[in-house]
Amino acid sequence: MSTLHPPTERLAELVDGTPTLFEREHVTACARCTKELESYRRLVSLANDERRRIAPPITTWGLLSEELREQGLITTREQATARTVFSARVTSIAWRTAAGIGILVAGLVSGRMTAGMPWRAALALADSDPSSGAQVAMTA
Repeated sequence: MSTLHPPTERLAELVDGTPTLFEREHVTACARCTKELESYRRLVSLANDERRRIAPPITTWGLLSEELREQGLITTREQATARTVFSARVTSIAWRTAAGIGILVAGLVSGRMTAGMPWRAALALADSDPSSGAQVAMTA
């Protein structure tokens, strides 16, 4: 029996390769080399098991879009349409409210001005103190 052990790289190659006659005899007789060869075989087996466990890559838009929808990164057309309709409603309500406030303010100011109040007082920019002479006479 020889004490010359094959290099570890060669033992790793023997997992898939064919050993020479000397290597086969040595590995069968040497407990250390047998253990090393078995370790490499287990490592290759684990790597193959892991490769089978990993999901195949997403290569089509159908698979990719499903995954992105699940993560909430993209939406369907129905969801996008609903969001657009909601946004349009909110915008419409905001514009209508602003227009109503504008009409109300214009009515108040013009009503005050037709009653004889100066425009600065009608806009509440001036002091409306009765002693300042900006008093409006209201007649029935």
